[in-house]
Amino acid sequence: MNENENWLALLAKEVAASIVRELNLLSLREGEDSVLVFRMHLIFIILRIAPLLSGVLLLSGLWILLVVISGILYPGAVIYLLLTATILVGFVALVLQLVNASLEWWSTMYVVTNKRIFIQTGIIKQQINEAMLSKIQDISYERIGFLDTLLERGNVTIETASFNRIVFKAVANAPAVRDRISRELRPIQTQIQRQEIEAELRKRLGL
Repeated sequence: MNENENWLALLAKEVAASIVRELNLLSLREGEDSVLVFRMHLIFIILRIAPLLSGVLLLSGLWILLVVISGILYPGAVIYLLLTATILVGFVALVLQLVNASLEWWSTMYVVTNKRIFIQTGIIKQQINEAMLSKIQDISYERIGFLDTLLERGNVTIETASFNRIVFKAVANAPAVRDRISRELRPIQTQIQRQEIEAELRKRLGL
């Protein structure tokens, strides 16, 4: 085995280990297997930090303009000091927002199993919003605006018989996610229809 093959083998093992660690984070029940595990589109993080990032860049540009063009560089320059302090505060806020958005993205998992779908959120204290596959009545998706269309991002909405609505927000390739859930539903829906037909026949036959 050459060096490239060794590298690829190590990389494959790391990916496999990462997947196993990921699955260990899921709140799966006995006899339940995960079919699809995914998160929000990565653009979620960028959109969360965009306002602060724009502000920091704007103030930094103004700072450079004052320093380079106006020559205001001595410590007594009030405008220079205020801009510097504001940029520093803005940078700290930007880093905190980035960490917060990254943790929210990482800790929010959308899961489809062979028995149910659920949204799992939280790191220390996990919260789960779930629906059994047998209770699902309708699955739809929507894209809002040009950015969603460009990035193939959208919301997948699952309606259940108990009037519970589960929304997988800002997922990549929303139509594919909807189709995958629909494929998992088909055998369950077929079984439910068979049971309903059998129940109706027994009722008519007086059994």
